[in-house]
Amino acid sequence: MTFQPDAAGVQALKRAISDRFTTSLTHLMLEAVPPPGGQADRYRAAVSRVLAAGFPTPVLFGHHAQLRDAALAGDMASFDLKRDSIANLELARRPAAFRIVSLSPENWEASGVEVIRACFADDVGLTTQLFAPTDTAAAEAAVQLQRAKAIIAAAALDWSDELNELLCEIILAVNIGKGGFAGGSVFDLFGAVLFNPGTRPDIAHHLMTLIHESSHLLLFARHLDDDVLLNEPETLYSSPLRRQGRPMEGIFHAMWVSARMTTFGKALLAFPDLAVMMTEVEIEELRGATVDSQKAYEQAYEIVAAHAIFTPRGAQINADAATAMSRLSHD
Repeated sequence: MTFQPDAAGVQALKRAISDRFTTSLTHLMLEAVPPPGGQADRYRAAVSRVLAAGFPTPVLFGHHAQLRDAALAGDMASFDLKRDSIANLELARRPAAFRIVSLSPENWEASGVEVIRACFADDVGLTTQLFAPTDTAAAEAAVQLQRAKAIIAAAALDWSDELNELLCEIILAVNIGKGGFAGGSVFDLFGAVLFNPGTRPDIAHHLMTLIHESSHLLLFARHLDDDVLLNEPETLYSSPLRRQGRPMEGIFHAMWVSARMTTFGKALLAFPDLAVMMTEVEIEELRGATVDSQKAYEQAYEIVAAHAIFTPRGAQINADAATAMSRLSHD
């Protein structure tokens, strides 16, 4: 995969992820700890159902992550409970196109909402108490997200194809207490992105958030078999996007995602018929968001260039983004 939108690359990435998922789930369900008497056939049947269902849904990834974490922690009580709950799942097939759905229990099987909440929970309190937005807020966000999807499909087909291949669900949620998140993504819910309907109503925000969070998912996947960065995670650096210091991985992610947002924004703005789909005010908001993304990239790039310690693959990922941004500045 390259820096540019690449639906075929996402397909290849998903095949690699699926292979790893199958191997890991089979090991955890049947081999890591011998199944209790009489359960081996039931667990084997559950693994077979997972394989037959195709590429895993985000919630199934989340169930696997919890089973994995229990095994790594040596928490056998939690491991046994989670393994048994996976064996009882009625698996939903991944939809052909991504759905926009509120974080409500009726939208997922069994303990799906609890799995989503646990996987999205952060360490600063912004996404630790997620719940569904009001019906009105959810409906308004869904309209804008569907509109954003239509704009991307018409004005930037390569970005649209990548999003459709990558995303399964846009989950609408707000947070009790602190509400200052716009979106979210984690590898343990691969294919899902979190969207807060209470942040901003403008279409530029909806467009950019889709690219922001989907780009994070792509970069998370780059870490599957490569460290990308060799900086110590405990070492913090001044961040242009946050007041507190951040590990280099966070700054590098912010830089790479901002580069993708800039590239996407300029692609939309170059579409000759954009004024048919967006008002002058909306186009100016998109232009402003694109400029902000470029500034964020440039500020983060200075820190990355000065302090990042890359693996060879990490250096190539960084170079791909730098090359794309250099070309944009000369257009």
